[in-house]
Amino acid sequence: MRRKKLLILAALAAAGAAYMIFSVERDSAPEREERPESRGVAVRASLPGKGLLQVTRTFTGEVSGTDQARIYSEAPGRLRSYLVTEGEDVRKDQVIALVDREVTGIDFEQLRVRSPIDGTVTRLYLGRGDTVNQQTPLAVAAELDTVKVSFHIPEKDLRFVSRESPAFLRVSALPGERFEGKVSRIALSLERGSRSAYAEARFKNPGRALKPGMFAELEVVSSEIPDAITIPENAAVWDPVEECFCVFVIEDGRGVKRPVEIGHRQNDIIQIESGISATDRVIVEGQEFLEDSQQVREIE
Repeated sequence: MRRKKLLILAALAAAGAAYMIFSVERDSAPEREERPESRGVAVRASLPGKGLLQVTRTFTGEVSGTDQARIYSEAPGRLRSYLVTEGEDVRKDQVIALVDREVTGIDFEQLRVRSPIDGTVTRLYLGRGDTVNQQTPLAVAAELDTVKVSFHIPEKDLRFVSRESPAFLRVSALPGERFEGKVSRIALSLERGSRSAYAEARFKNPGRALKPGMFAELEVVSSEIPDAITIPENAAVWDPVEECFCVFVIEDGRGVKRPVEIGHRQNDIIQIESGISATDRVIVEGQEFLEDSQQVREIE
């Protein structure tokens, strides 16, 4: 019995010694690496853009040839034949069609229908033997090496657009392509119904890729700002307390909130007139979860 008690006491002593050794090692061991979430809010940041900012106004319109003419017969009759095909270049006064005049009891020489301009035949409307009159066009000819876009400028935007303003054209049929041109005409009077002014812009048409009748998306440059500081639009957050826009910049591993003054908005970017410099690292993702001077960590 005595021997059994001694064995129990020895086991307890050994367990106590082991616990003491473990406690010392645990206390003296280096601290475990902090969990990532304890190092701050994950954010992405970048330097602001700096350079020429073109402020534009957007309009829609329709593409047509710079010179474009519907071609009519000078007298009624029936179409005998076309002498040209669609896509064919023609010269001014070139005969494009023959028309048989039909008047009972009178014989007429075939009427020769001529193109009034140099250009390309873009449309033939009738078939052989169809009735021809002076109200229905036989064909359309257009000059396609340059094209124009007809559009309307609302009254409120007239002060931002002038003749010779740079313009950029996009059409859905040619995704990714942008054509450069200029505003060539602005009417001096407004249309009563829409309170807008008719306008035209002209563009070079390499390869004649732009076709008459295409729907056009037009951007007209209203002003240019050199050395503008810009950031993505969603990088600025509204502070309802201060009633101003703010951005967060990284300083010593923290996201520091700064009030900013916003200038022009263009597509998905905004101009910053004051509050940050071109060397500040602006938080562009994750800022909506931040409080002022909160610790952050940048991620790729």
